[in-house]
Amino acid sequence: MRPLVAHCHLGLGKLHRRTGKRDQAREHLTTATTMYREMDIRFWLERAEAAVKGLALPGERSDGQIRQGRHDC
Repeated sequence: MRPLVAHCHLGLGKLHRRTGKRDQAREHLTTATTMYREMDIRFWLERAEAAVKGLALPGERSDGQIRQGRHDC
């Protein structure tokens, strides 16, 4: 059942991402990523990690932190 629960989190994360609910998307995608990693399901882990990276805005890292560096305005 755990793989099914992880798939549900992945699907919910993708849905929230498409509807602009980034915080909810990040929560579900992080849960899916953690579960896939714990179960050593690499195929789906790679897809979940790619979905998390897809959440990042320009100038933001995939973990939600702002990139540090020089900004010319």
